[in-house]
Amino acid sequence: MSNQDISIKAPSQVATGMYRVGIVDGKTHEVKYMSPWRHNLILNSGMYSVASRYWIQNIVYCFAGYGTDPNAYDSGTDVAISDAAGVVTATGSTIDFTTHSVGDSILWDTGEQGRIIAIGSPGGCVISTEYASPSGIPSGQFTLLKTSRSKLTGTVPICGRASSYLSGVPNQLVTYSHNANDSVITNRQTYDFPAVTNPAGETFGEIGLSWADMPGSGPWLIAAQPQLFSRIVIPGTLTLAQGDYLRVVYQLSITISPTSVQVTSMPFDNDGTPESWTGESKLYTVGLSIVNVGNAAVGSSCYTVRANESYANEPAYVGGDHITLWVSFVKGVHTGTFPNFGDAGREDSYTQGPSLVGTSNANLYALGLTYSQEKTGTWAIGQVNSSTIKSFGIGYANVINFTTIYPSINVGILNIFDSGHQKLNTQTLTLKVRYSWSRTLTID
Repeated sequence: MSNQDISIKAPSQVATGMYRVGIVDGKTHEVKYMSPWRHNLILNSGMYSVASRYWIQNIVYCFAGYGTDPNAYDSGTDVAISDAAGVVTATGSTIDFTTHSVGDSILWDTGEQGRIIAIGSPGGCVISTEYASPSGIPSGQFTLLKTSRSKLTGTVPICGRASSYLSGVPNQLVTYSHNANDSVITNRQTYDFPAVTNPAGETFGEIGLSWADMPGSGPWLIAAQPQLFSRIVIPGTLTLAQGDYLRVVYQLSITISPTSVQVTSMPFDNDGTPESWTGESKLYTVGLSIVNVGNAAVGSSCYTVRANESYANEPAYVGGDHITLWVSFVKGVHTGTFPNFGDAGREDSYTQGPSLVGTSNANLYALGLTYSQEKTGTWAIGQVNSSTIKSFGIGYANVINFTTIYPSINVGILNIFDSGHQKLNTQTLTLKVRYSWSRTLTID
């Protein structure tokens, strides 16, 4: 008996966070101040969380604290150079790497970046090299980003915990954009905080977004705070008078690429004989969780899925019997043409598939800036035995029972092979889909 393991790579996902902060009059509810849109920093703890939570689950709660520690340190006239192994040497005295942490990131002004995996002398460190060229990174000015932080850096007062979302468009908003190469889904959530009761007012320096609530009744010291998906440092702080309240607008955009048809090659060992299942792959739906624009209560279900889409592209979601990998014996040999989205389930209707299983190690990244997660589904001996397996995919199916035809499938990813392939009665068949995600490191 042999086990066939077929792996594909799902389209990559890149997260970008942007925000606005404002002051609202507690009596008239008129906006007294609203900042421009600015980019903010998504933390390592937030990237870890994506392995076990939907994207939109990570921004359920919003907090405001007194801390003012920077998210970024500009090198000024200092320059740094990295060799191909990731050993960084800096010239100048502005940045002392020994005062920073493993897990922080370096962003060169030219766009190269790396995650610090070891701290050396005051003028040096070691970074991940996934974005470096074989010759290393040329000398240049840079910014050190505090991606290793996981909490706010100051106390959070009672009025620093968001009590509600502001419902309705444009306060809650979901937008989609698509082109030949990628798709972008943007979720906007607006948080209104309790009114300031302190006669002297309150001055906030930082904002945090999280999947978890603050424990107890506060105020909350750093040790009692939950881990954060994202941390915002308010330029110059923001002071509110008694009776006013804070408004935070947060916008999370996920870019999925490539969404165009891609050539795929999936090698496996068939009874000791190497074989490659070649063909093309297509992303059918964005398939990511979105804010429910009709829901205004913090802590309740603030995410949903758009009609006719699936969670196929959520790295964390494995979802029980209805989110499945499936194969088809019916779909013809690949001709370069994929069915329309509405036809994909019906054209590939003779399908059998297991529920998905997530990897036991939630995070598989190797000390770099890109995170990854695998989903697997296995057909046992006696299931889907055929000499003409012509396509497989991942998506939502209305009925799962291994024996009957699915009435419909909302397809997330569809692969059509160049020729039919076999699964023998002596073999198991495991399909593996690897998801990868990262973040933009630009902040304002």
